Amino acid sequence: NLVLALDDGLLKELMFYPKDIEDLYLKAIRFNPADYSNYLKLGLFYQKENSPKAEESLLKASKLYPTSFNIYLDLSKYYFEDNQSKKGFFNTMYCFHHAFRKGSFSALSQVSIQIQKAIAQLDDVYFISDKNAIAYIAYPESAEIDLRKEGFPRVQIPLLFEVHIKDPYAIPLLYRGNIEEAEFSLKEESEDFKVYEFLLKDFSLKNYLDDYKIRTDDASKIYRIDYIAFLEPVI
Repeated sequence: NLVLALDDGLLKELMFYPKDIEDLYLKAIRFNPADYSNYLKLGLFYQKENSPKAEESLLKASKLYPTSFNIYLDLSKYYFEDNQSKKGFFNTMYCFHHAFRKGSFSALSQVSIQIQKAIAQLDDVYFISDKNAIAYIAYPESAEIDLRKEGFPRVQIPLLFEVHIKDPYAIPLLYRGNIEEAEFSLKEESEDFKVYEFLLKDFSLKNYLDDYKIRTDDASKIYRIDYIAFLEPVI
């Protein structure tokens, strides 16, 4: 049983070596290349072995079963553990998106535990317990952030933006394409910068997260932005 081959006890009992297990999974893939589960198992095996080949196998699994939130959870953990926070955050968003669409809200509590463990040693990703959300920090140092160019997923899930600006007179604005949609609200300020926020949560049937841009009204640079994704529906 290939599933059991990952168990350490069975590995010792049957005297299987990592190369033997890899060969078993590869044979299973050649026998049935359309089965996503063999790519997933191989990817998790590679991840356990700290092999860079894990990414390719997990991505292949996600392409064969693109609506599985569990595969995106595994991808996000892989990227977080590999210090690729941006990719980890994007795959976490895919995970949330597909869990929401399937109504798998009870499963998200376990997702939360696994994500918190995966990001524990990272400086640019953090968990917000009172919001039940995960946040990713970026320092764009530009006057515009184009979510599509940044590689954001084409999904429809709530995302809270917290924008830090050093210019005391600049105000961030939300655009869809080149159309201004909303102005950010001031959340807090200090001697060094002001923090503005906006919650994007209402999408039409044709609009997605990566259709949006953030710009300052006077072309001042955005110093920092925190992208905050929620593990539960936002009303």
